[in-house]
Amino acid sequence: LDLRPIKKLGGNVYLHTNPSLNTILFPDSSVAISSLQLYSSGLSGTLDISSLTGLSGSFVARNNTKLNNILNPSTNGTFTAYIAYSCGLMNTLDLTPLKGLGGSIQLYLNTSLNTILNPNSSQEFSTYYAYSCGLTGTLDISGLTGMGGFLKINSNPKLNYILNPSTNTTFTGYVASNNGLMGTIDLRPLKNLGGTFEINTNPSLNIILNSDSSKAYSTYYAYSCGLTGTLDISGLTGLSGTFQVNSNTYLNYILNPSTSGIFTHYYANTCGLMDTLDLRPLRGLGGQIRLFSNPSLNTILNPDSSQAISTYYAYDCSLNGTLDVSCLTKFGGDFRSYSNLNLQNI
Repeated sequence: LDLRPIKKLGGNVYLHTNPSLNTILFPDSSVAISSLQLYSSGLSGTLDISSLTGLSGSFVARNNTKLNNILNPSTNGTFTAYIAYSCGLMNTLDLTPLKGLGGSIQLYLNTSLNTILNPNSSQEFSTYYAYSCGLTGTLDISGLTGMGGFLKINSNPKLNYILNPSTNTTFTGYVASNNGLMGTIDLRPLKNLGGTFEINTNPSLNIILNSDSSKAYSTYYAYSCGLTGTLDISGLTGLSGTFQVNSNTYLNYILNPSTSGIFTHYYANTCGLMDTLDLRPLRGLGGQIRLFSNPSLNTILNPDSSQAISTYYAYDCSLNGTLDVSCLTKFGGDFRSYSNLNLQNI
């Protein structure tokens, strides 16, 4: 489809759902385009929209399975959506010319997409989805200072590092599980991180630097990583729900936050916890508590909590002296503390 004769193309451009349309030739046009809809067509090879310098609003090119590359225009227009998931994007997608990028970014299910070059943009984001791609090395989102909403970049097994932006925007989700994250991930610039946090199953991830955030958390998953030393979550004063950091064999200490949030799960089993685990700051602790198989854990300090306890597993540790669960006033369900040879009193 040759649109080059239309020298002032603008407004709403709807060319979607043309399964036999392989190529679109666009004109050089600086007229404002508020919506460019090219989804579910037969686009193949390279889509060159670099000449549409008035492009902004909503760009949708999803479900073009033979589309390998997109050449974007240099524009200051504000974007509310950039959607190119389930295509055949390969190698590098350069978004740096889109200085007003924001809203909903959806690039997932492009299994040969290795690199995303993001712009410097202060626009607010509601979603940034780049999961199940082929991202490798470092994903740099540090220039997206309006980043928030739901960030989902899981299932990129060769993705090693994420450079986060300094932002005050509220997050409802941060999912980076099942990647190849290594070393340290620094979440401190994300001042309003909360909601769903999942960074589990990154076996070479050693350190998580958490932010100081009072936002409510519903999940905190960091299990089956390579966490070492101390996990400091003391700044997450809205933490609640499900907390799982089990299966980190070199994790020695957890510094818990002071919070009245209600917990339904607290899993820190099969780690390398040592000496004392202080749960007293967790005044809403309840549900399932699993601390078993920490052979160097000597003392558990439980909180004053009226939440119902359904399981409390502290077996195969090195508990000594007295295990005081008297402050858990709705203690019940399944309690196991066997194989603690120096435990003298409960």
